[in-house]
Amino acid sequence: PPTTAVDAYTINAAYVLKQDRTTGSLEAGKRADLIILDRDIFSIDPETIRDTKILVTYLDGRVVYSAEENEGAWWDRREARMRDWLHHD
Repeated sequence: PPTTAVDAYTINAAYVLKQDRTTGSLEAGKRADLIILDRDIFSIDPETIRDTKILVTYLDGRVVYSAEENEGAWWDRREARMRDWLHHD
């Protein structure tokens, strides 16, 4: 199932590498390494997951890849909201 695959690449991989205190899941105080996809892979036919596109990749809370040619203000606001969420006490 998609949840097993995602867990294998995220929290389980971080655990095996003894990095689960800093990465592997979205929690306050952890590194903000994540991707934004063009669809919810947990609610679609698993046969169509291969058609999923990565829209944005964050590393340490910073955009390192964007499918958009011009990131512009929309991405800047989204990045600011992500930082606020991750640093919320």
